[in-house]
This record gives sequence, C-alpha cells and structure tokens, in this order.
Amino acid sequence: MADAVGAASPLGPYDILVALADDLSDRHLDAVEATVGLSIPGILVGRDLAELQTKAAASLAALTAPTQEAPLRVKIVPRLPIGLVEGTGFALTGRHADPEALRSLLGHGKSLVCVTGHGDGIDGDLGPLVLCPLDRDFLTTGTMSPPTCRVSGHCHRCDARLGSQILKLRQLHPSAIRARAMIWNTCVGWPSRKSFVDRTYGAGMRLAVSASIGALVTTSRISLASPVTIEALCATLVRGVPIGEAVAAHNASAQARRAGHRLLLFGDPLLRIAPRLARDAAPQPRLRPAQPACQAQQRLAVEAPPNGAADTRLVAAIARVHAGVDEDRRAGFAELCTALAREGVESHWARVGASIDVTPAVCPHCRAPANRHALQVAASATRHLVICRRCEVAADIPERPLIAVRLQAGGICRVTAYRPPSGTPWLGAIVARRCRPYASETRFWQQGADGTPARRMEVDPVEFEAPTTLAAVFLVGDRLHVFSRPYAASALAPLPEEVPT
Repeated sequence: MADAVGAASPLGPYDILVALADDLSDRHLDAVEATVGLSIPGILVGRDLAELQTKAAASLAALTAPTQEAPLRVKIVPRLPIGLVEGTGFALTGRHADPEALRSLLGHGKSLVCVTGHGDGIDGDLGPLVLCPLDRDFLTTGTMSPPTCRVSGHCHRCDARLGSQILKLRQLHPSAIRARAMIWNTCVGWPSRKSFVDRTYGAGMRLAVSASIGALVTTSRISLASPVTIEALCATLVRGVPIGEAVAAHNASAQARRAGHRLLLFGDPLLRIAPRLARDAAPQPRLRPAQPACQAQQRLAVEAPPNGAADTRLVAAIARVHAGVDEDRRAGFAELCTALAREGVESHWARVGASIDVTPAVCPHCRAPANRHALQVAASATRHLVICRRCEVAADIPERPLIAVRLQAGGICRVTAYRPPSGTPWLGAIVARRCRPYASETRFWQQGADGTPARRMEVDPVEFEAPTTLAAVFLVGDRLHVFSRPYAASALAPLPEEVPT
C-alpha cells in the first residue's frame, strides 16, 4: 500500500492517503478527487494512532480475504414506501422494513451495503432505523462545535431524549454494520474539517474507521443523486472489479458529472469484494418468481418524488408568490419561509428537477471553492444551487439573479450585488432554522430609506447555544432567491471576519 501523507505529495491512481482524522483537510479531499487515472486513491483514517493501526490491519485483512462467492447485495432506500423484498443474493428495504430484519442484513458481513438516503455526516436515515453514533465517546468528547442533540439532550430524528427506550429501539450504531464494502450515497457522508458540527461526532467518521467494513464509499459534499446513480457502480463491484477502479469509473461517468456526484473511497483501492468475472458475464439481481409485481413497484417508487403532499403545498405557495395580488404574494412568501425553516426549498428542486450541468464556483459566504448546479425545474425555469463543502447549499437562485447576499461570521447578512432599483417590488426575510427542541424563527428584512432592502442586517446577538442555519430569502419581482449558511453552536456572536484560505 502506498503512503501519500501530506498536501505536497502528488497522488496517483491506486495510492493510499494515510492520515489522522484531524489532519485530513478539504485540500486533501480535493487532491483525491482531482486524481486522474484508472483508479481513485484510497484513504485510511483513524481518530488516533491506535485506531489508524487497527483500520490498516482490517483493510489488509479485507484485501487478502478469499472471495469465492458474490456478496449479498443489500440496498436500502428509506424513501420507498415498501418493507423488505428479497431475491437471489439481493435484498431491498424501504421505510416499512422490519427493524430486526434490517439489523440482521446489516450485520451479514459478506455483503455490499448500498444506502441512498438522508445523511449529514452525523446521522443517517435507514428507514425504520437511524444510523447514529451515540455512545460513551459521543457523550464525553469535548469540542467547540457539538451537534444539537449533545447540547439539548434531545434527538430530533426520533423526537426523544437521549438514552430513552424509543431511541434505543431505533438506533443502529455504525459499529453494528459488517460488510465487505458499503456505499453511503447520502447528502454528505464525510463533512468538511471546518464543518459547523465537529465531524468527530459523525456516523461518517465511525463508518470510515470501522474495522468491520472492508471499504467505505461516500460523499464529501452535498450531492443531488438517486438510487439509480450508483446502480452501475454496484454492478461493477459484483463483477469483481477493484473498488478503486469502480469508483473512478463512476466519477468519470457522464451521469455522475452531470449531477456533480463524486465519491471518495475510505479503504484500499485494490480491494475486490467479489470473484473476478468476465466483463460480459455480470450477474443480474433476480427476484423470486412469486414477486414480479414488487419489482415494477420499486421502479416507480424510485422515480416518483417523495413527500408529495408537502411538494404540492409548496407548488401552490410558489404560484401565489407569482400571482399579481399583493396579499397572495405575501401569503405565499410566508409559506415559502415556513418551508425553508422545515427543510430548505432546495430539497424540493432536487426532487422535481433534472440536473443540466455542474460548473466551478466560489461560495458567496466563505469564499471556498464550490460547485454551481443548474437544475431544470419546469419547462422554462432553471434554478442554480451553489453548493459549498463548508456552507452546504450556500445559494439557491434563478438563472438571472436580482440580488446577492453574503452571510458573514457573527450572523451579519449583507447585500453585496444586484441591489434591486428603487420601485422594484420585493419581499425579504431572515430565517433561523434549528432542530428540535429549539424553535425556528423568521424576521422580515428591513427596508432602506429609498424603499429598497437595507444593505445590512445583523442577527440579534442572543444565545444560539445549538447549531443554527441562517437563510436570507428574497422575492424580487417574480424571482425567488435564497442564501443560507450553517453556524456552529454559540457561533452567532460578533467575530472577526474569516480570511479566505
């Protein structure tokens, strides 16, 4: 195994970057993603030297383990309204799966586990279970950037206090997963080192260092993807192709490039999880003959957007926003702010839109390198999502924006460009979105002396003891603009502005 520690060392295909978690920076991840060749480099990581040594030994054991048979393919798609569907060497679970059956599948060991669902690097949606790293280390680790549940003692996923029986029944600790390889196709599996929540707490960290998983493949920035996005990757792995080559082929595919879907590999790129087969003899999953109707139902469910009722209400609110009646516009705008406080309007665009292309950009808030995703959300409407590794969905803007806002350290919100001319109709608000048990808050943007939006708004320096996402949302004319940025616990207090690196 090659050792490529340090930003100065160029990375090549099949190399392995070995690092302590605290030393693994965004710059290292960018170097891994930028490596060109037949294979992607792998990453071996540990929170301390002992854990790193244990992971290296487990990675070597996985590399040399015999693979006389193909792995059990375990596919978990929490948004599907189904239970457990099993086939020959194949299992698919949705949100109605039996929890104990799901635990058993995830502890199988000789498997390829593929999860497509919500995840923020801290926890993850598995349907009936929550992938959650809550344990003694989680409760005792000291940091300046804890997650909401550490601050409040309340799990907002299960709406239950930490340590309660409800949480114990729904929690699946990452260490319980045993697999030859795992693909966590989620919003962000490995957060930035400068994330608003310390990634030491996260499920992503625990999966990456786990000695029970041969290799982990996951995301390092918010991505727009569906279960279909990783189908070719899974099929390649069960043909016995080395995992580094399979991930490199995925990242280079037209579908992945169009969606801005790039994956990282935590493990040895030479690892094979199945016997090597002829390229034209790839086995296809087969459902039992008694269940052909379930296959059609799965396909339709994957293609249909979830949360139909919420999306319908949001579409109606957007229609009112675009209506000419002032009262309807205000009511629609208020409803949009409510939706933003709930999950973010960009989640709706991702469900109903089609990715057109991805181009390099700069985060409007922290000035870090970012991606601009163009989404076709209607016959004549295009949205642009600027996605930053640190600030998440930093901007959600129309094709021709009419206002630009920067959210700075300490909760300072500043109009920086495209200030609408006097007389242009506009509505603006600041939404502070927080997880339960903390309430979200909305306040309207102040008006300047000339009737246009005030150039600067500052969040009241009150105690935001839990992580908070601020969003500045504007309707200028008939164009909706959203700029958002997450802040660490107690970070919404006046601080010196960060210096771009």
